[in-house]
Amino acid sequence: VVEETRALLGERVVTVQVKESRAHMAAESVHPKVARARLRDAAARVLHDRPAVPPLRVATPTTVEVTLARPVYADLAAMIDDVTRVDGRTVRFTRADMLNAYRVLRLITVLCSTPV
Repeated sequence: VVEETRALLGERVVTVQVKESRAHMAAESVHPKVARARLRDAAARVLHDRPAVPPLRVATPTTVEVTLARPVYADLAAMIDDVTRVDGRTVRFTRADMLNAYRVLRLITVLCSTPV
């Protein structure tokens, strides 16, 4: 996420990495006290220095493509109007703006948290 954020917003954006993915459903995290301290320090730096970071502008219409953990989740997501199956685990959809794209993405997230 840190690399993606810097690619989108530039090197001046302040990020804090508190965990690192090791596998599906597994991550190595710093202790919560350490994470809180790092986040607090970064927030204080940003408030003090106010780096010039451009706002993220999402093009409209907004197209989202997401690869899901299991094919059954893509089966569920493909039941939503205008969500297209790209491959076994990937779906794609386009909405008029980011708010509506987020709503569909949130629905897919809820569907994927349902035991199947």
